Amino acid sequence: MTTPYAQIEVLFNHKQLYASKQYYDPTLRKGATNQLDPAIMTYDFEDENAWEGFLTTGMRAEGKPVCFYTPRRVSPKAAKDRLRTMEQAIEGEIKAQLKMARGALPTSVNTMKEFIGELQQMLEYQETQKVNPANDVGDQAKKNAASWTRQVKGKVPAGSRFKGRPFNFTYSDVKRIRKFLLQNTDYAASREDGLEFFVAVKCFGYAGGVVSTWIYYGVLDKPDKDD
Repeated sequence: MTTPYAQIEVLFNHKQLYASKQYYDPTLRKGATNQLDPAIMTYDFEDENAWEGFLTTGMRAEGKPVCFYTPRRVSPKAAKDRLRTMEQAIEGEIKAQLKMARGALPTSVNTMKEFIGELQQMLEYQETQKVNPANDVGDQAKKNAASWTRQVKGKVPAGSRFKGRPFNFTYSDVKRIRKFLLQNTDYAASREDGLEFFVAVKCFGYAGGVVSTWIYYGVLDKPDKDD
């Protein structure tokens, strides 16, 4: 077993705080940490040789611990219609800025509706992997994403060149997202004609008003019809 921690000195919950009494022998080697590796520690909190409880019976009789803040109810996750509104606002902002950045050049955005649906499916796979990094659900999403990558090549016109990638944001601020995308990609700077731009957006809501925003931003260089 492995853990993301180099050492653990205390653990706590809403009832008790426990200090670890588990140590290496500091004489094992010079400069060695004397804190035991969390992966091989015992987490039997009734073992007095392993953990020391901070709160005593007397402290509990006095009504301790006392909360130093006023608990507030966590706000619910955003409703689906609210998430769809966010997606539309983000897509609209990016489309408008793309056309502005390209000036007089014709700018086609999201005309291939079926392909946009494919990109949105990819974003769902990405989010599923993020929130399920170490279980069967996440593993399946990873496999689905790999399969999608192979299959989507057949969804674009023969001879086309498609480039793009997903981006993830922990906010839904349309201007911040638009600024980041245009500053960190060079798609809009292309002066070629006949380009098809793609902006697929998916927002996922979580408790506390948290929103995970995924955007698949890319461009397709369609083959010249006269060739």
